[in-house]
Amino acid sequence: MKKMRWLVLVLAVAASACRAEATVQFDLLEDGSGTYRSEVGIDDELRDTLTPLGDPSELLGSLDFGLPGTVVEERREGDMTFTTVSGRFSDVSEITDLIGGADTQSLFSEFEMIVDEEGARVNALIVLPEQLTRFADQAELFDADSSFSASIVIGLPGRITRSNATRSLGDNQLEWELSLTDTEIDIEAESTFNEDGFPWWIVIVALLAVVGLSGWWWWSQRQRRAMLDRLSAAEAARQDATT
Repeated sequence: MKKMRWLVLVLAVAASACRAEATVQFDLLEDGSGTYRSEVGIDDELRDTLTPLGDPSELLGSLDFGLPGTVVEERREGDMTFTTVSGRFSDVSEITDLIGGADTQSLFSEFEMIVDEEGARVNALIVLPEQLTRFADQAELFDADSSFSASIVIGLPGRITRSNATRSLGDNQLEWELSLTDTEIDIEAESTFNEDGFPWWIVIVALLAVVGLSGWWWWSQRQRRAMLDRLSAAEAARQDATT
């Protein structure tokens, strides 16, 4: 995935006030394997704007992660054309080595995903060029009714214990909305395999309560039997005395 290709897309949107949507998604499994997916949607006006730069389908289809076996698909929704690039990796280190290195052309300035026996961790950083963020600050395009939206979605195995995601999508998927007016975008998340989050303290308290009630019931029954024995003995002694 090359940063300059993303910038071409953003600048084309800005120049024409067209619509574009972009999503990058990673889903990790407990064994360290997983899937990735990048999807870019552009409207017909933007597609026409990009045509002088080359075939828009080829341009968007090249926004992959450099792994072999990628699949490129295209679909239409209204006036939007969505190009999806997806693939699989057998070990998380494959994707980390490709896009987490020192290559300045990578969308991510820093990128690390780890899956071990304890859980999974993600730490990434996107640093946008100052010229782009300054332009975005001034362009009406990037106001509340912006026609450009972008997000990162990451699915982690285990129970998520920490993240700075914009929102949770359920099924252990986290989403970070990207703002082109932010110079740096931090992505942090962590999950664990060591506990399932069940409130065992409730079970312990309940067991202690059961044991306590059982002990009180046994003691009360013993006291009751002792009292009945004393009453029986007293009644027997009274009857002996009267005879």
